[in-house]
Amino acid sequence: MPNANTIAAFQNLSQGNVTTEAAFASASGGSVRAVLSPPAPVFTAVFEGHALRIRVVAKVTGGTTTNYTLKAYGNYGGNTNLTTFTSDINIMTSGAVAVNSATRVFGLEGLVYWDATSQRMIGEYSGVTDAVGGSPALIARAVLANPGTSLTSAASAFAFFVTGLFSATNASNAAVLTTFELDLV
Repeated sequence: MPNANTIAAFQNLSQGNVTTEAAFASASGGSVRAVLSPPAPVFTAVFEGHALRIRVVAKVTGGTTTNYTLKAYGNYGGNTNLTTFTSDINIMTSGAVAVNSATRVFGLEGLVYWDATSQRMIGEYSGVTDAVGGSPALIARAVLANPGTSLTSAASAFAFFVTGLFSATNASNAAVLTTFELDLV
């Protein structure tokens, strides 16, 4: 649920039986990815010394023996469709987590720090899931997947989005991105 620091948010975005990595769409059945962008002056010296928190929570149901991978990306222009990621920077991932004929909750949360001088983003994230015996388990704690990637080409257009994919197809596979929020910390 958004809080007083939330500057952009999406809730309850659905994704069906996706076995090739695809972004969550901004509207059901849509072909444009749901993106969260910081306010325009964020990627300038005004933002120096502040952080952005990216929060992603998904409820995933596997209809068979399958794994699910949840990822968050940074995008600095270029692609807007659901399946092309050539200009995007993977910053957080759950890794493949078993959702064998079960419903599981995934959570990824990261802090992103911006350096206006070098125009680079760094940060850290952690991820949890209830896939291990029904209790929350840490699935990741790391620096951003691609720390220090230069965003010089279009930093003013930087945004975040989320993808997911199942490892095996089944008509009952489903994922709901219950929370996708961007907070100014």
